[in-house]
Amino acid sequence: METFETIFENARQEPVTVFDGPHPLLVLFPGRSKPAESASPVTLYARWSRLTFLPGDEIEFTLRPGFEEPDRGRWVVEALNVEGRDIEQRAIGGRNHWLPRKIPVLIPVSPEDPEAVYRALRIEQTDEWLDVPGFRGYLVKESRLVDRWTKRNSGDLNELARLQQKAVDGLAVEGLGQK
Repeated sequence: METFETIFENARQEPVTVFDGPHPLLVLFPGRSKPAESASPVTLYARWSRLTFLPGDEIEFTLRPGFEEPDRGRWVVEALNVEGRDIEQRAIGGRNHWLPRKIPVLIPVSPEDPEAVYRALRIEQTDEWLDVPGFRGYLVKESRLVDRWTKRNSGDLNELARLQQKAVDGLAVEGLGQK
């Protein structure tokens, strides 16, 4: 059975927690590196041979030589937690998914899922100026996270609509034969 080793390296001045799901996979201290092995090509880190956590909250990804993305189906949402907490949770395709900050996550969805019309999700932070209740003329800046969804192109959306209509027509025909 093929496995996929990934080296995690911390080039920052503070410890880094590497997540896979809601729990830490490992903790890296400054200047240290550790390997982790994936047993399947669909695991979160299988496509990279090395991840280096750089200063300034950046990550350098080294693509695994010769790696072929496994077939996840046609309808995949690429989710990226750009500015959220270390780990964010979102319900996509009827299931909860854990999104580590700055790590792209590929999530297969079915044509029936509401998120199928989107090709990408980015979790970003935005600042808004809000009125202060009871204090006329004052504004306060508040930061909050927003989910920015990117729709698929028109060709994909047309194909998706065709598949959804075909499913509805199939259910209608099935229903005719029942009493």
